[in-house]
Amino acid sequence: SIEAYSSGCRHILNLIPNFRYIRKNVEYLTVFEIEAIRNCIDSEHFSSRERAILMLLLYTGMRSCDIAFLKTSDIDWGRETIHIVQQKTAEPLEIPMLSAVGNAIFDCINEEGIMERHGYLFCGKDGEGHISAKSVRRTACKAYRMAGIRQGKGQRKGTHLFRHYTATKLL
Repeated sequence: SIEAYSSGCRHILNLIPNFRYIRKNVEYLTVFEIEAIRNCIDSEHFSSRERAILMLLLYTGMRSCDIAFLKTSDIDWGRETIHIVQQKTAEPLEIPMLSAVGNAIFDCINEEGIMERHGYLFCGKDGEGHISAKSVRRTACKAYRMAGIRQGKGQRKGTHLFRHYTATKLL
């Protein structure tokens, strides 16, 4: 504490401004890493559900919790948009849906069979409710592993890297 110092030291310490905590630069996916992920998405290692999740992460920048809670009614096939109320902010959001994303979702619906009584695009294991955000993160980590990227100790491997990639690309 400042009281432990002599008056001269206290005077000097009062002249020095307090420094704010500075965050490190946010990691993002490089062009090489994005290409590696794109190249492995269509492999036999991923189910149609995992492909749809990866396409949503890659091309929309949606949060993992928003993907987990995505409902079939959130998709406007005619206007090629996705309408959600964000889980984190409770703000409505309309996202354009690229044809590659729409095709992946369509394949998922056809191959996985969506439980209409619940309406979630990605149903939980027991067919009840929705998947967890953790399941979305596991799919992203599997993509990193299959693409052979971000396997070093301490390297970020979460879904938020896709969000930063999308934001950077939009800039």
